[in-house]
Amino acid sequence: MPRIPGPLRRFLPAGAPGPAAVAGVPQDRVADAIAELEAVFARLAPTEALCDGIVEQGRHDADELRRRAADEVRSIAATAEQRAAGERADAMARAQQVGRQVSDADLAAARARAARLRAQAERRMGDYVARVAAAVTELVDAAEDGPR
Repeated sequence: MPRIPGPLRRFLPAGAPGPAAVAGVPQDRVADAIAELEAVFARLAPTEALCDGIVEQGRHDADELRRRAADEVRSIAATAEQRAAGERADAMARAQQVGRQVSDADLAAARARAARLRAQAERRMGDYVARVAAAVTELVDAAEDGPR
């Protein structure tokens, strides 16, 4: 038999590890493992199908919960928008009322000041009229007494 180089030597068929035994055909470990585990996997198939069903139901439930949550979010947002519009309208009405109250107070203060000025003018008017009348009389008298 030809000699095989070192690195390729590991690919040579070999018997089972352990004590020296009668030389034979190398054992097919993959086929043995498959044959041994086929029964286990066959018994696990219903459980695996049940798990797949549970996972699918979970996905369906999660999708339904997401849909409901999105509907609830839209409902809450619409309610909040309506409330906000109502609050804006109330705030505007309060601001207008405060503005009217301020305007009414300013108007009342202006009318009171005008009344005080009118009263003051009426008190002083007699004195001014008397002065003007005296000055006009003096001018008229001076014009009459003067050169003709």
